[in-house]
Amino acid sequence: MIIKCIDKIYFKKRVGNWSKYPEFDNMSYDSRNVIDKTLFVAYKGSKNDGNSYVDEAIKKGASFIICETDKFFDKKNIDIPILITDNVLKTLFSLVKNIRLQKKEQKIIAITGSNGKTTTKDALYSVLKSVFNVGKTTGNYNNEWGVPYTYLNNLDKDILVLEMGMDRLGDIKVLTELVIPDIGIITNIEPVHLEFMKSVENIYRGKTDLFRYMKEGGLKLVNGDNIHLKNAPKEFPNVYTYGFDDENDYSAKILKRIDIKTSFIFDEKEYSINLWGTFNVYNVLPAIIIASKIGMVYGQIKKGLENIVLSEKRMKLFSKEGKLVIDDTYNSSPNAVMKVLENFDFFYKEKKKLVAMGDMLELGDDTEFYHARVLDMLEKMENCYVFLFGNNFYLFKDRYKNFKFFIDESEMKDEIKNVFDECEVFLFKGSRGMRMERFIEYLKELF
Repeated sequence: MIIKCIDKIYFKKRVGNWSKYPEFDNMSYDSRNVIDKTLFVAYKGSKNDGNSYVDEAIKKGASFIICETDKFFDKKNIDIPILITDNVLKTLFSLVKNIRLQKKEQKIIAITGSNGKTTTKDALYSVLKSVFNVGKTTGNYNNEWGVPYTYLNNLDKDILVLEMGMDRLGDIKVLTELVIPDIGIITNIEPVHLEFMKSVENIYRGKTDLFRYMKEGGLKLVNGDNIHLKNAPKEFPNVYTYGFDDENDYSAKILKRIDIKTSFIFDEKEYSINLWGTFNVYNVLPAIIIASKIGMVYGQIKKGLENIVLSEKRMKLFSKEGKLVIDDTYNSSPNAVMKVLENFDFFYKEKKKLVAMGDMLELGDDTEFYHARVLDMLEKMENCYVFLFGNNFYLFKDRYKNFKFFIDESEMKDEIKNVFDECEVFLFKGSRGMRMERFIEYLKELF
């Protein structure tokens, strides 16, 4: 990408060689990942000062650099353009905004919601990539640093599928104004990040900023079965609803569900997904709707849905020696937990099971209420050991006598070992900060 709008980008000083416009094919915040024609963006973090790696980035092929100081390198020997700034994020945002104005032909699909964002993204990518040159958010690059990273590393793509995360009111507004999406999807509104957001109403206000600030006239999709999104079609133009309710603009009907495959009817056509849990139908409906609207045919869409590859730690299954392990350790929230437990109980009612659940974090004043709701649901499950890990669950140890509560990691591992031979199915879930994947790694050692 050749940057001809350099005078419109925020910076304090230019150094290096400016005999021609800056040019780059990819970007990185980490000098270790720099290759030929990389934009290296350096800033001082809490642990490392990226500004001290400018020389290394140049040696590895960086073609353009944004940094905060020139004190770490000899300006006389620099043969590439460098921008010095006192606000790296402001400079990065102004670069992205101006490139986006140049590249209006690239279609951007933005996804936000309390949960289901990543699976919805993965489904869209799987379906669209058979026809289009498609890019997507990788890892957890869905915030103010991650969205510019994803955008600048996918400038050659026809379509870019972006996740947008939110911890605080205003986050989605900033990201939406940055990339001006053509299509917006809100997967659901649920009580998450309440420690910062304070109320579900604030979450709705923050998430719907996607619709307030995206491209005028753009397609907007919402989960119409989600009670907190019922007013969205009345508040915004061009909003279409999807889900299982017949009153939605786009409605699906479940045909058959087993643990690793769900079949459903949508628009009088049959589809199936090789994903655990019927709740994932919600996450793939936007892919069908959008693919149909941009000209893809039934066979292409059906094949794409059957070959979705989920991102790491999101409903990953593995089996060995007749035992099944379900890894859903990436994150956790009340409604997501309830949906997972409903499917888990339905699929494996007759099998001996272990549910190992970590705390749900960032629920603020509602922490006790939502943990109690989960425990009440767990209490109704049969043939099931229940292990709860973390301070939030531990508060209930005297109320739920049939469950085991843990603060100590080694004690929980010992108990997992004690029931390992007896159990046929294992489910691990918890908020990211609980690192529940450590118990899965331990479990693998028991085989």
